[in-house]
Amino acid sequence: MMCQSMEDRIKAAAAAQAIEIALRMIARGKMSLEDIAECCDLSLDEVKALAEKNRPAAT
Repeated sequence: MMCQSMEDRIKAAAAAQAIEIALRMIARGKMSLEDIAECCDLSLDEVKALAEKNRPAAT
């Protein structure tokens, strides 16, 4: 049986990877935020927050 700290590290790594993938998908701008949330197994609120934080600055 896997120890709890190892399970926690695996979950954290998977979450970080999902966020990185979502960020790349947001940057491409070809999918809706709803679709990105579903594909990355993130909540829509999480994806919206990522999109807001990573929006290009107005010039």
